[in-house]
Amino acid sequence: MKNKETHAINEDEIQLYRIPEVASRLGISVSAVRREIDGGRLQAYRIGRSVTVSLSAIKAFLQKLEIK
Repeated sequence: MKNKETHAINEDEIQLYRIPEVASRLGISVSAVRREIDGGRLQAYRIGRSVTVSLSAIKAFLQKLEIK
């Protein structure tokens, strides 16, 4: 019997945005969003042919960029 790790999904994870929407919300280019995803700095999901980013991933990305 395999151990299955359960993961509670919060509401922020359900809200998914395509790359152009993420770029618009962050005020950066689509190519900049793709670079952040490719560099592992912004978590994304592939659903079919679409690449999406959750609201929680956007929040985590912005938190990493915060100047303290």
